[in-house]
Amino acid sequence: MEQYYERTVYLSQLWIETGQQHGVIPETVEADKTAELFTLMTLGFRIRARIPNVQALVNAQDLTSLMTNILSPVREREEKG
Repeated sequence: MEQYYERTVYLSQLWIETGQQHGVIPETVEADKTAELFTLMTLGFRIRARIPNVQALVNAQDLTSLMTNILSPVREREEKG
């Protein structure tokens, strides 16, 4: 489980840093913290999916919306909001 967690955080951070290098993710995003946040949330979704009869108030679309908001350049957020 530790290796899975570490690898997931590493790949998420690498993905964010690559997006920053190509100008599609702002440099102001803290790649390490955002990668860990994403990993923790997706692990939580996976664990919750294994628990029977749990009422899910937050879904994958909510996570996608949150991460899009975090990773989008400010001008795109201003245009949408």
